[in-house]
Amino acid sequence: MGEETVITILLAINLIAFAYISIGGFIKISGEDSTKLSVTFRPKSSFFLAIFTINFFFLSLLDTSGQILIHKITCEHSIKNISNTNIDSNPRQDYLPTNCNITDIGWFKHEKNPKLISNIIEAKVEKIIEFDEHHRKHVSYQIFLLTQSESIPFADYMYLNYEIENIKKLTSSINNFLINNEEKELIGIVDDRVWSYIVFGICLFFGMIILLLTLTGLFVNFTFDKETNIVTVSRYRCFGMFGKKVTQYPFDDIIDIKYNRIELDESGYRYQVFLVVPENEIRLNPIGMISSNIDGSYIVMVIKKFLGRWN
Repeated sequence: MGEETVITILLAINLIAFAYISIGGFIKISGEDSTKLSVTFRPKSSFFLAIFTINFFFLSLLDTSGQILIHKITCEHSIKNISNTNIDSNPRQDYLPTNCNITDIGWFKHEKNPKLISNIIEAKVEKIIEFDEHHRKHVSYQIFLLTQSESIPFADYMYLNYEIENIKKLTSSINNFLINNEEKELIGIVDDRVWSYIVFGICLFFGMIILLLTLTGLFVNFTFDKETNIVTVSRYRCFGMFGKKVTQYPFDDIIDIKYNRIELDESGYRYQVFLVVPENEIRLNPIGMISSNIDGSYIVMVIKKFLGRWN
């Protein structure tokens, strides 16, 4: 998946999500004109966690999709046929300077950054020593391909101590090929897939944890049924996959529907709506499920109108 594709998908998801927030809100009311009225409070915090999860996953995917998994070098001996004056003799073959192609291979075997290096005379490993701001020494290694005029890095990636044996074997293979005309082609690779898979796995693991936290958001649904004269209260998480807590109350037990405005420290105020039954006040919504731009009195008015108790 290309970088532009991932960014486009991510932008589309965010636009849809925030349009949903603006238009749909976190309160769903349906069936006002029928025999059933359903009021569902959806978890705001979990929804924002879901947006964060999706962004986190796609940004991780974007980062890992741009990683180089394999550095590949392909070298060939160029051959020039030279005819002898003796017709009965076979043409003589002269070997010209060796050319090598370097290719970076990413996810899904996507090849990029092809580079042709002509007239290679040697490959070597250089040790690079750097000191950080705490004066700690860091040692890394890099492969260089030498021509008559320049020294070209095999890859931008610096190799660490545990990789030194592999890159020494690669440079040795290249140098042996340069002086040996019996082999016509050399293909060598430096495989970095393990670390890329580990990074992707870590991102996926934490993304799944955040997604699970998202799914644990509390949904609260109130269904008022005129046919049975019963209000059913359902509380569930993970879209009910792990069961629901359901309680029912007859309409005759409903004493009142009211709301309270609750002042918060720095984030304004919120509303809580209550269903009053004998010896109990049932919160229709946990605090924060109705935002400050939705008046709790509207929810009360809708329910009371449905029950025929609105004056």
